[in-house]
Amino acid sequence: MSRFDDPLSTGGSVPEWASFLKPSEFLALLDLVRAEFARHGLQATLDAQEGKVRLLGDANGMRFMGLGNLSQVCHQCAFHEWPGIVSQHFDRMMHALDGKEALHDRLSSDFAAARPLLKVRLYPADVAEHGLYTYRAAMNDVIAALVLDLPETVDSVHEDQIAAWGRPVDELFAIGLENVRTGDPVQPQTYELGAGGSIQVLGDNSFFTATHALMLSHYVQPPPERGALVAVPHRHAVIYHPIVDQTVLVAINTMLPMARGMFQEGPGSVSPHLYWWRDGHFTLLPAEVEGNTLEFRPPEDFVAMLERVMA
Repeated sequence: MSRFDDPLSTGGSVPEWASFLKPSEFLALLDLVRAEFARHGLQATLDAQEGKVRLLGDANGMRFMGLGNLSQVCHQCAFHEWPGIVSQHFDRMMHALDGKEALHDRLSSDFAAARPLLKVRLYPADVAEHGLYTYRAAMNDVIAALVLDLPETVDSVHEDQIAAWGRPVDELFAIGLENVRTGDPVQPQTYELGAGGSIQVLGDNSFFTATHALMLSHYVQPPPERGALVAVPHRHAVIYHPIVDQTVLVAINTMLPMARGMFQEGPGSVSPHLYWWRDGHFTLLPAEVEGNTLEFRPPEDFVAMLERVMA
């Protein structure tokens, strides 16, 4: 028996993960999800405040599913389209689960077949506890996961597969990054900001576009001495600004709210934050919303760099 508590029955508000939905829309989405679980005969419990469903029983090894991406996709479409969107989402999920065990075994025993499917995908760090097995830290709140890009789904690489392949994890990540670079190519688009400033955007419908942030040196040539501002708000975009002159201030004021807004909209939200990229490393540039004000609180070494730029 599935359990779906009504999170608004006691006067609560729409949770943060779906804050862009009206209360009536939020409850309608939960009703559609409830109906799909009944249609597919799935047993589950829903944490509506977190937007996460825990599947009960076997469910072909799938333990959790998040509703964040689904809610973002629905929000971007007309309300009358929602039933079809939710139904297609669940149909794709169930189709991907069918035969998953057999495919897992085949790819585990045949590295030549698995190699072209290996990719690296960026996720919010808190996703790691819900079905990702092979990953490493990429940014303060972002992980890079080693996955298999299958026709119907993106599946995490398991430890038993790595053991069967007999390849070092570093080599597998390198293969995964190269497969993204060649198989999911993107071209920078320049957007002028005024006052001589501009930002570059890598955008595409691929689930792996955000991964190109890990290969930024391919796009910023030569790498500027002072690095670049970078944001990866969702899976379909990387935003960056090479730091070369005083227009960095225009870029900061543009990219901070831009990253937060795109993260909120999704789909495939990754991080709302701005980062300072130098020598392949990412430093978080913290910002907090206080009322209607966005407070920027960068670390001391970033402030010192800005002072030199402005001098």
